Amino acid sequence: MIVRTEKGLYCPAGDFYVDPHRAVPTAVITHAHSDHARRGMGLYIAHEHCLPLLRHRLNKSINTQSLQYNEPIQLGKAIVSLHPSGHMLGAAQVRVEVDGEVWVVTGDYKREPDPLAEDFQVVHCDTFITECTFGLPIYRWPHPNRVTQSINAWWRRNASRGIVSVIQAYSLGKAQRIALSVDHSIGPVYASQHVYNAHTLISQSGHYLPPTPLLTRDEVLARIHDSTAPIRQALVIASGGVDSALSGIPYAVASASGWTLVRKFRQHQQGFAVSDHADWPGLLQTVADTRCSRVLAVHGFTGAFTRYLREHGYDAHPFDDHDGGRGLGSVDQYTSASWLVDACIAHVGSASEVNALLNASVDGDHSSRELQSATAATAVDATRNTAEDSNDFASDPVNDSVNDSVSDSVAVSADVLHVHCVLMHLHASNSTYGFSKLTMGVWKHDVLVPLVHVGADVDDDVLSDIKQWAVDHTVVEAGPVRTLEPRFVFELSVGGILPAPRRKSGVKIATARIVRLVSTTASDAHSLDDFINTLDGA
Repeated sequence: MIVRTEKGLYCPAGDFYVDPHRAVPTAVITHAHSDHARRGMGLYIAHEHCLPLLRHRLNKSINTQSLQYNEPIQLGKAIVSLHPSGHMLGAAQVRVEVDGEVWVVTGDYKREPDPLAEDFQVVHCDTFITECTFGLPIYRWPHPNRVTQSINAWWRRNASRGIVSVIQAYSLGKAQRIALSVDHSIGPVYASQHVYNAHTLISQSGHYLPPTPLLTRDEVLARIHDSTAPIRQALVIASGGVDSALSGIPYAVASASGWTLVRKFRQHQQGFAVSDHADWPGLLQTVADTRCSRVLAVHGFTGAFTRYLREHGYDAHPFDDHDGGRGLGSVDQYTSASWLVDACIAHVGSASEVNALLNASVDGDHSSRELQSATAATAVDATRNTAEDSNDFASDPVNDSVNDSVSDSVAVSADVLHVHCVLMHLHASNSTYGFSKLTMGVWKHDVLVPLVHVGADVDDDVLSDIKQWAVDHTVVEAGPVRTLEPRFVFELSVGGILPAPRRKSGVKIATARIVRLVSTTASDAHSLDDFINTLDGA
């Protein structure tokens, strides 16, 4: 009923695409984040709360069709309806029925409540196409109230020392969730430019958000001696740079992301496990709740997640064109009884940290009754006696934000954006893996343009895979530089963007580094416009 094409997920019976990567006549959009909603569609069909966000991000004149949740429409031979996914404002799952058979495409979703998003709605179906961004058992979210308490405690501690608190969050969705949940009695709350734009748009659409003024240098100077709104007790919710506005004022930076549950993704700064995606128990619970007979997985640990489901009686397969997901390589390499533990260790890089993550105290009220197994217990047993260096992860990772203290000497850190780029060139060296840096590119219309050079700071297994693949997939070899067929898509963290008219991309990137491998489908990379004008992220 739904097939994967180079343009995205396509329904032949209805002649429409769901969240397509390229321009198509009819697109059903699950939500307004830039990796799901792109420019160039003939018609955008989305929930009524999603459309203002799309018009703001893409173009005010785009052709749109508004739907309510649970409102069916006929597209060709298909009956299509949207249902709440809980991911963010206006986010939806897409239910498609043809001749009595029902498929559901989730888009991104979460099971935890959100002050702006409709609660996730279970939709019974025959085939369930699910994301599995966090499809490993180490990803289990603490209760949202615990995370909010941790953010408040960190903010309060900084405020008592005269240190501004900057929390990095996607400007569309997560930033509003944080603004609505934190304790505004601690101090004033400000927003960086993109967050302020998103707040303004959502407020103008009729949704309540607490006052969150734009952080500017003039605002800082005007407020620094104002006893009614002392800037040094402020919380800044940011998705873009704030260094110039806070120049000369000490501030601490924290990230709000599900990835921060794992130590290596915290980038040496504070982390709070705030995610707009389902965790491992949430994914399993949802699969069971839908009563589906088949599961197709996209976006994430597709190989590991679907193998686990197959071992528990489901007809489950990756719906990507690869079976690894997130740089783990083929999940079939893990053949022991504790293969899932091995996959977690390969992702985290530390057996003791996997042990700590699986031992973490997490509320069990959303665990899957049908699919719950001894996975965590098995993992703990398998890792408990593993030899580890002195850098042991003994504390409860979900409470890091309470236990960690803020240094008296606070470094001014750059805010971080994220972009998905295609590996374009390898630059040879005498290193173990034969190259020292990688050229990453993004789409400019239908052409890849170089964006930035980055060091080869990637997991060893990924580097080895790339080296072996590159030998047979080099388009041009000119001296030390190999130009590759576009395939590998990496997520980069980017500390700054500067205009550079002489470059093909038109911009210069500061302090870029590789975060992780996200896909082996080049079309999953961002476009240049999506990156430069980014209002959000995955």
